[in-house]
Amino acid sequence: MSHKITRVYKAVNSKPLLKEVTDFIEEGLGEFGVQWDSESQKETFVEIVEDFLAEIMEIQGKIVSYKVMADRRNNKASDWENGVYKFDVAYKQKNCLNTTQLLYTITTVKDKEMLILDFNL
Repeated sequence: MSHKITRVYKAVNSKPLLKEVTDFIEEGLGEFGVQWDSESQKETFVEIVEDFLAEIMEIQGKIVSYKVMADRRNNKASDWENGVYKFDVAYKQKNCLNTTQLLYTITTVKDKEMLILDFNL
């Protein structure tokens, strides 16, 4: 099975910071190969992204708060059953009023080979 990823960005204040965050997330999505139907793998990926944002907040001082979600707060059980998972990241930059949101939708796509049944007699 493979995954189709769509993304939406809202209230972007800084394009360089957005690029830094999205590059990290999208590299992780491609490199780690998260099994989105596995709670432990989703939680691990969320923790990795939270650690990255904590570093940006505490060491670089570019943001003042953040939230990362990929659980029941932003996903319906019916979507999970259909192979659709939402991964949301929100962060507030220093000296900015609005909160930047990165909304990812990961959809499980069945490979064509998996849909073909081959019977040998």
